[in-house]
Amino acid sequence: MPKNSKVTQREHSNEHVTESVADLLALEEPVDYKQSILNVAGEAGGKQKVAEEELDVEDRPAWNSKLQYILAQIGFSVGLGNIWRFPYLCQKNGGGAYLVPYLVLLIIIGIPLFFLELAVGQRIRRGSIGVWHYVCPRLGGIGFSSCI
Repeated sequence: MPKNSKVTQREHSNEHVTESVADLLALEEPVDYKQSILNVAGEAGGKQKVAEEELDVEDRPAWNSKLQYILAQIGFSVGLGNIWRFPYLCQKNGGGAYLVPYLVLLIIIGIPLFFLELAVGQRIRRGSIGVWHYVCPRLGGIGFSSCI
């Protein structure tokens, strides 16, 4: 629309109101995006009141660093029982001969599946049981078995 074009309002009325777009924009008050504004009355004229309780994004709890988040997730998923059981499994299954394939499979399969489960769980806002059931209902048992 050109800068100096005219806008006609009230099509079904007898009175004709014609103003330029620049005049209409000059009537607008500048918007302060840092305050939350709530139109309480619901009027089209725009009697707006500032909300009493402003929501700050900065008050939302968050991790201090990505490393802290990753270590917390690993601590929640691994658990203390697996940490105590791992040396026993290494000794029982041949020591280093067990450790090498275990680490290879952990890097190739375990870690990518772990991060996949975290990412999908955050996206769909569900826990470890609900993630696999959401992906495919037949895979719901994976979530249960990982919790056990």
